Amino acid sequence: MTTLPLDNIECYNIVFHGGTRGNFIGALMQCFIDNSPVYVSKYGSCHFDKRCGQNYDPASLSACNQAQYFAQSPKFKYLRPLDTSKPLIIMDHMIIDYDEFIEYFPNGKTIVITHTHDDLPSMRANLLFKNIIEHIDLMVGHTIINEYSSVLATNKKQATTIWKKFTSKYIPELESKLYSCHKLSKEEYRRYIDIELETLNHRVTFPPFEVQDKHKNNIFPLAYDVIVKDKNYVIDLISKLMNRPATDEVYISYDRYLSAQQLIYDKTGLI
Repeated sequence: MTTLPLDNIECYNIVFHGGTRGNFIGALMQCFIDNSPVYVSKYGSCHFDKRCGQNYDPASLSACNQAQYFAQSPKFKYLRPLDTSKPLIIMDHMIIDYDEFIEYFPNGKTIVITHTHDDLPSMRANLLFKNIIEHIDLMVGHTIINEYSSVLATNKKQATTIWKKFTSKYIPELESKLYSCHKLSKEEYRRYIDIELETLNHRVTFPPFEVQDKHKNNIFPLAYDVIVKDKNYVIDLISKLMNRPATDEVYISYDRYLSAQQLIYDKTGLI
């Protein structure tokens, strides 16, 4: 097993709340590494681009997840790459201990996608389409669906359960529209999102923050809305923290992602 600390490991950590485009940022960072296109689904999701998790050592990831689940620290103590010569990209929905991350990955970089209360409707729209409707509709429009067919089947079942439970309790008139959920009116989508925000007590998990001086070389906040508003800023940020140039494919993949977000905007007025 690799000795600690992991000074020579090229490690990148994306910390984000669901619905804040973290999978896209991770896939884009992978594009910086290998210049391969970012896969973007019909609904603008990058959940099917699984390259970011390919360099985990499975046993170490399991130990890390268990430590995280039981709120044990340090969880990064357990995380190892399969190949130490290749970068390790971590995707994390949990608030992390920055000092601990830097202790075990001294040269590691963490992007924290921050959001505000005003971003919550857009975030819920993302989750509604990319985590529920897409998995019910299964119109991902690419043969990659075959590679993850078992995962998609599980996700479809979970998404169906979520839709039925929520609509039956709060919006019964939408319960029967399960299999036409990708063809609702803008008013129906906004009603779903508004009621969800009212009833599920969503809160801001990663608010904007000032980076402490001791973390300035390792921790980089990135505002959620900036990801769709300022492509060049985001690309420049990632290029500098990864010390890698942005290739033509980085710009092409970014534009493909932005174009795909139009579907959700057209259906909800939220982006």
